[in-house]
Amino acid sequence: MPIYFTSRELSERVEKDAQKHANRFRRRTWWASLWLCVGCLGWLFFKGAVGEQRIFEGGQLASHHRFIENDCARCHTKWAPLQRLVSLDFNHSVHSVENKACVECHPGASHHDTQSPKHDDISCAFCHNEHIGDLGLKRMPDSACTSCHRNLDKHFTAPADGASSSFVAAVSTFSNDNGHPEFAVRRLLAGSPSDERLGPGHKVFKLLESVEGKDGKESGQRYRDAAKIKFNHELHLGILLGPNQKVLLERIGLDGGKLNVDLQNLMDGSQVCTMCHQVDPAGRYMQSISFEKHCHQCHKMWVDDKTESPHEAPEVVRGFLTEHFTLQVINSPERFQIEPQDRAVPGRQQRPRLSAAEAKAVAGEVAKSEAELQKKPAPGAEELQKLLSQAENSAARRENGVKSTCAKCHELGVAESGVGKLEPNWTVQPTNIPTRWQPHAVFSHRGHQLLNCAECHGLADKDANAKQDYLPHTSVFHSRDTGDVLLPGVALCRRCHSTTPEQSPEGNAPRHIGARAGCVECHIYHDHSKDAFIGHQNPMLGTSRVQVDAILKSNPNDK
Repeated sequence: MPIYFTSRELSERVEKDAQKHANRFRRRTWWASLWLCVGCLGWLFFKGAVGEQRIFEGGQLASHHRFIENDCARCHTKWAPLQRLVSLDFNHSVHSVENKACVECHPGASHHDTQSPKHDDISCAFCHNEHIGDLGLKRMPDSACTSCHRNLDKHFTAPADGASSSFVAAVSTFSNDNGHPEFAVRRLLAGSPSDERLGPGHKVFKLLESVEGKDGKESGQRYRDAAKIKFNHELHLGILLGPNQKVLLERIGLDGGKLNVDLQNLMDGSQVCTMCHQVDPAGRYMQSISFEKHCHQCHKMWVDDKTESPHEAPEVVRGFLTEHFTLQVINSPERFQIEPQDRAVPGRQQRPRLSAAEAKAVAGEVAKSEAELQKKPAPGAEELQKLLSQAENSAARRENGVKSTCAKCHELGVAESGVGKLEPNWTVQPTNIPTRWQPHAVFSHRGHQLLNCAECHGLADKDANAKQDYLPHTSVFHSRDTGDVLLPGVALCRRCHSTTPEQSPEGNAPRHIGARAGCVECHIYHDHSKDAFIGHQNPMLGTSRVQVDAILKSNPNDK
C-alpha cells in the first residue's frame, strides 16, 4: 500500500537556510575567473616590461604599409570596439578605418557608375583586410563580391542602364556549373538566346562580329572573330610540324635565332607556338604579332628582283615606289639631259628634273606595282612548293622567300572620294586583332606555363578534340579561317580551379585541394584606367624648392 505524505511533511524536508551555505562550485568558478584575469594582466605587464610589444599589435601589416606600422593614427581615426559591442555588429560592418584615410594615398576608381550602394558608401575595410600580412589587401573572400553579384538586379540605381543588362544577374561560386556562367565569347559562338544578359555594355561585341549564314540569308546570329586579317593556322603548323619537320625547316631556311627557338630540338607543338606568340614582360598576355619579326623571314614583298616594298600604310608605300622608280630613271645610263639644269643652290644637292614622258612612265610603274600588291597570290601550299624549288641552299630560300602582297593577309578597301591624285585610291583596313580576349577579367600565361598550348587551344587529333566540349570547336591545328575563335570554355578551368578538382588518372595520388577559385583570381573591382595621380604624399618625394646653386654647394647657406 503506497505511503502518502502531506504538504507539511514534505516542506519539513527542505532546509530553510540553504541559501546561507556556500556553493562550492560557484565559488570555485569565481576564484578561477579571478585568477585567470590576474594572470593575464600579469602576463601583459611582464611582456611590456621586457620590451615584447607584439602582443599589443593587431597583426602583421602588409609589406606596402610597413613604413607606417608605428603610426596607428594614420589609418585608425575612430574608436570602433565599443560601437561594435553596442550595435551587435555580427556582420563586421563597423570599422575603425574611414575611407578618407585610404583614399589619401589610394584614389581607387569606382566599379560602376550606377552601382548600389554607391562606391563611396562602401567601406574600404569591407574588402581590404589589414593586419593579416600580404594576403588580406587583395585576396578577399568571395562574399565581398557575391554580396552584390548574387542578386545583381537589386544593386543598380538605374536598372534600365546598359551595364545592368550586360552581365549575368546571379553569380555565387566558380566551382560549379550553376554558380558561374559560361564565358561570353563561348555563349555567343554557341548561339545563346537573347535572354543571356549580353547587353550593349559588354565588351565581347568588340571582339566578335555577327555574320550571315553561308546561304546568303540570315540563319540566326552567327559570330566570328572580328579581326580583319587572313591567317591559316593549319597551313603554318603543318609546315612546322610535318612528318619531316626538321628537314623541312632546314630547307626553308628559317632563322631560329630571331625567334628564340631551337629549330633542331623542337619537342612539341607548344614550342612552335612560341615562335610567334610570346608573352609580355609581365607574363600575362600575348604580345602583338610583328610582320618584321614573325613573318618577314618567309614572306617578302618584292617590287623587283632586288627591292622589297615596306610593310607600311598605302601612303608610305606609294611614296616609296615613287622614289624607287624615280631614282631608277635618273640613274639609268641611257638617260641624257634634255633641258639644262637650273642654277644650283650652294650647299644643296639638286636632283635632275624628269621630263613629262619620264614622269608618266614612273607613274605607270607605281600604278603597276600597286596593282600587284593588291592581287591575291596563289594558295599557300603552291607557294611553299615554289619556295622549295627556287634555290638549292637554305640561305637563298631565306633571301628569296615567298612573294607576298597586301591582299594575301589584309582586307583592302577603296579610298573615300575626293582624295588627291598624289594619294593612293586604295586602303588597308585596320587588323583589329585583340590583345585581350577576356576584357572583363585578367589572366596570366606565366601562371599556366606548365600546360601545353594544345591543352587549351585544341588538340591535333580531331576526334579527341571533338569529344571535349570545353575545347574550341575548331582546333588550332585545323583552323583555316581567322574567324575561328580558339578559346576554351569555363569547364576546362574548373578541372583545376575548383574546391572539388578533377581527379588524376588511376594509379596517381588523388587531388583533394584544387587551385584557387576565388573571384579575385580573374576579376578586379576598381577600374584602374580611371585612376588619377594625386601628388606626392611624402614631402621628401616632392619637387625641391631649394635653388640649384644651393644644392650644388656644400653648405646651402653659403653665398
